[in-house]
Amino acid sequence: MMPKKLGFLLLALSTSLVSGNLYSGEGESGYHSKTQKRKMKEQSGDSAASNQQKSCSSTWCSKVNKGLDVKLDLFYWVPKVQGTEFCSTVSKPSVGVIAANDTLLPTSGEIFGPNYDFDFGFKVGATYCGGEEKYMISGLYTGFSSKASEKLNAANNILCPINVYDGITLDPNGGATFDVFGYCTTASSHLSMKLDMIDLLLSKNFQLSKACLVLTPKCGLRAIFTNIKQATQYTGSDPDVQTSTGVGTTILGLDTNTVGVNNNSKTVGLGPAIGVDSVLDIGRGFGLFFNSSASIDYAYKTTKYSTYYTAFSDNTVNVKMQNHDFIPQVSNFLGLRYDKYINSFNSHFGIGLGYENQFLLGAYDSINPVESAVLEYDVTQNNFAAHGITLNLDYSF
Repeated sequence: MMPKKLGFLLLALSTSLVSGNLYSGEGESGYHSKTQKRKMKEQSGDSAASNQQKSCSSTWCSKVNKGLDVKLDLFYWVPKVQGTEFCSTVSKPSVGVIAANDTLLPTSGEIFGPNYDFDFGFKVGATYCGGEEKYMISGLYTGFSSKASEKLNAANNILCPINVYDGITLDPNGGATFDVFGYCTTASSHLSMKLDMIDLLLSKNFQLSKACLVLTPKCGLRAIFTNIKQATQYTGSDPDVQTSTGVGTTILGLDTNTVGVNNNSKTVGLGPAIGVDSVLDIGRGFGLFFNSSASIDYAYKTTKYSTYYTAFSDNTVNVKMQNHDFIPQVSNFLGLRYDKYINSFNSHFGIGLGYENQFLLGAYDSINPVESAVLEYDVTQNNFAAHGITLNLDYSF
């Protein structure tokens, strides 16, 4: 009996131990299963947050403790410089029509100025991101220069000069006839312009919606430098068209002589600048952007005007003027861009292409003679504009 009871006891004990071990194993396995599920949920949440950050590709500054973004823009712009018209073309009058008073010359006709072509320019800059609030400090230089020219032949018409001192052809020796410059048959003008801008700005990114619209307001300082030069020459005419008024004065065609006019205007300005950059994510790293900025610069202007006549070497006029003025400036840039994060989000590459324009109100002055008898001159404020295609490249690390 004892061996049977002992065997039964051992069997029960072993069964209890096995079932205890099995129960213990099931509990441990259940615990690990719950932990794995929790980790998977956390990873899923992190992945969703990561995907949301990836869609906001423009907010590179928010992803790093500190970083640097370098920028290069290449653009192809055409300028428009106001106040550079140099002559008008009118039908050739018959002998006896032209009088001494040049206001009796034909006043209707087509006005001509230099023809502007597209030219390349560039921007280069850098942006530093750092600090707890992730403010960005950036510097940007813009350089653009262009040339324009126009040459006209009157053919069966005549060319009347614009903004020229007509008394430049008067005989300095006081001869019996005093000839006043009124028309020519050939005119040519060459213009060169240069625009430089330097921006120093403070900005910060703000994400406004789940659609990943990112606004970057900015403010700071902008310096503007312009240099406009124009050289114009007039020559030729039929001497037979000259008509004496009976008082010793004629309206003069230039024949083989030349009247030359040079204008040069330089502007240096500095003032506050504000603006907003915006990017709307449209998926797969692509975004629509619109950047706008404005400034008002307190500028120092230097303007020079000179005229000469080749028939008399002493017949020259030189006028110089200096003054201060405010120059408002507005620029806009809109288009499509693509942003890509690489190296585990430690680096960022972006490329954008769009249309850009610049407008400067009263960017430079010109001097215009208005009264030959007493050498009076008018000063005109002229605007400058440019527009075209801009390619933007930037790399953050």
